[in-house]
Amino acid sequence: MKSFLILGMRLLLLSSLARVLSSFTAAPSASYLSSQHRNHHISHAMSSSSDNEIVPSETIGLVVEAEIVPERMDDFLEMIQKNAEGSRAEAGNLRFDVIKSQDNPNKFYFYELWKNGEAVASHKKEPHFALWSEFKASGGTKSSVTNKANGVFIGN
Repeated sequence: MKSFLILGMRLLLLSSLARVLSSFTAAPSASYLSSQHRNHHISHAMSSSSDNEIVPSETIGLVVEAEIVPERMDDFLEMIQKNAEGSRAEAGNLRFDVIKSQDNPNKFYFYELWKNGEAVASHKKEPHFALWSEFKASGGTKSSVTNKANGVFIGN
């Protein structure tokens, strides 16, 4: 549990650092604009009292740790970009980040935050989620571990 919390804190720190660094560029990047859109979506939803309200204890956070077979890296990068972009477009998605380990060039972490269990269930029916399932089934990963949690403090 302690290592999961440390990983979560590292992911949040990396996300914040990436936002700060992107603010120094002359023009905002597509990923920065996308994060700003998500942040607006989260802020708006959290300040709302409608069905779109985000209840932190109902959110589902997933941290996936995946080690990719080196010979399949190009396939993985193409697939995970489609999966991340498709996931971010889903109504119930609050965040989907893919980061690479500093210690192992074949290890990646995905941090996903979903509004609730219904959003996760809906996500698993999407074609871009099937790409990940098919990639794993085809032997593209050496290992894949998913850690699941509920939100406590959810911010933008």
